[in-house]
Amino acid sequence: MRRIVHSVALGAALVSVAVSIWRDDAAVSAIFRAVMAYCAFFIVSALLALAYRAGVLAENRPKSPPPQRGPAGAKGTGKG
Repeated sequence: MRRIVHSVALGAALVSVAVSIWRDDAAVSAIFRAVMAYCAFFIVSALLALAYRAGVLAENRPKSPPPQRGPAGAKGTGKG
């Protein structure tokens, strides 16, 4: 999962650099834009990965058994 998160963030940074070069922006501006894109996509994809993992773990968790009742004639099971 880490590899996917890093790949998505790096891809966003590379696209940002390519667009900055195509627009003929300054180098400082291109680097700043790439760092911001990397950080933003890293955070978003990491949160999505955590949500996915939490869902998978919750789905695989065994359900708790129903509460056990005492015998029919046990004390405290009747009315008043």
